[in-house]
Amino acid sequence: MNYTATFDASHKVKRAGAHARNFERHIARDADQAAGFSFAQRNPNIDPARTSMNITMVNDCNGGWRQPVVTQDADGKDRPPSAELGDYLDARLATVTRKLRNDAVVMRPMILQLDPKWFAARNPDWRESGLNAEAEGYVAAQLEWAAGEFGHENLPGYSVHLDETNPQLQLLFTPVTKDGRLSQKDFFKGPGDLQRQHKEHREALADVGYEVEFKVSRRSKEHLSSTEYAAAADRVRDHELQNADYEDSLDRWAVDLSAEKRNLADRKRDLETRGKRFLASAEEKARVLVAGVRERMIATDFGSWIEQNHPEAIDEYEDEVLSQLAAVPRPRPPASSRKLTPARQRHLDRNKEHQRSFGG
Repeated sequence: MNYTATFDASHKVKRAGAHARNFERHIARDADQAAGFSFAQRNPNIDPARTSMNITMVNDCNGGWRQPVVTQDADGKDRPPSAELGDYLDARLATVTRKLRNDAVVMRPMILQLDPKWFAARNPDWRESGLNAEAEGYVAAQLEWAAGEFGHENLPGYSVHLDETNPQLQLLFTPVTKDGRLSQKDFFKGPGDLQRQHKEHREALADVGYEVEFKVSRRSKEHLSSTEYAAAADRVRDHELQNADYEDSLDRWAVDLSAEKRNLADRKRDLETRGKRFLASAEEKARVLVAGVRERMIATDFGSWIEQNHPEAIDEYEDEVLSQLAAVPRPRPPASSRKLTPARQRHLDRNKEHQRSFGG
């Protein structure tokens, strides 16, 4: 069986504001948490109970990686480990020869993800035990490919996130060229080059034994003169790059939705089982309580007289209590599936229309 391997570089982090710092804290949340720092996370799929299983590393400036640690600012105040990612990014950006604009894209974070079906078949206990040796080998191959494609010096750090719906490698990348320019276009040159990156990412995994699906979506091939290309390239490049990344994004969304459906089905079964146990326990306790009340009533002179002369009155009391218990509404389990939001459905429809228009 062949498995998918996705590579998504559609996210952009600009220089202005706190976007970069917040993203670094999102990436290195396990290291910050272990050091006693706590920052709010907006991703609802994060399970804080599993955050300690994540694996976060920072570039060691020597061709390798190391764990980020607590450092101190100029006033001697402790800083979270995630700040080391920002330190490396700042040092790398300091090599850029031209002054950076406030709206400059300083990072293009990437998500590299193995097929969740592979984990279900080959590393099913990843939620409890983390990555097995085979999965670690594939992550290492992805990191080696990224270092060769984008330059190890341009990778401030990475984190293997095991506290979300599916395992994924999140890799920080800053597009600094060898001659000291900040330029995304030197690394993402167009749809054809992006297709090459997807293919070579899959080949890197296949070389170490991953049974990868090599199917690559068809893309349109326009033939323009050099003058036409020069006039249009800057205008359409970002748009086409985004469309080229849609497929991997949609694949990941489909995988996440499928996993959520399975999780909801498991929750439904669990709630039904717990509900049945609760009601059975409540009914048994009610019967014991009614029997105890009857015994205490009979133990009195009046109760003894009722038992001897009107036993049907006590029987009717027992029946009434038990019938009221039976009428208690049962808890409703959650829906086993959910519909796509209108916005997500429109997004899917637009992508399908785009593929049809280019013969995909």
